[in-house]
Amino acid sequence: MALAPNPDVRAPSRQFEIHLTGNMERYMWGFDGQKLSDPADPIPFRNGERVRITLINDTMMPHPIHLHGHFFELVTGHGDHAPRKHTVNVPPGGKMASI
Repeated sequence: MALAPNPDVRAPSRQFEIHLTGNMERYMWGFDGQKLSDPADPIPFRNGERVRITLINDTMMPHPIHLHGHFFELVTGHGDHAPRKHTVNVPPGGKMASI
């Protein structure tokens, strides 16, 4: 829980659901079944936009996710005191939502 209220409490204008996928034996990871080593189209975000991203870990290993240059607000039920992070660890078979 954040000690201070979040400065931006607008509702998200868009939502994305991203599946964290991979092969633990070969240690190959991806998003939505596409290997991270393969070129992919970027997910476009507009400056100042609030977007809800739900990360779903379809593997049996924890997935740390880091958004370079961005802090995001975890959806935890703490309202305007939701924690703000730049890295989150999505547990095996779990999911995490952020704005």
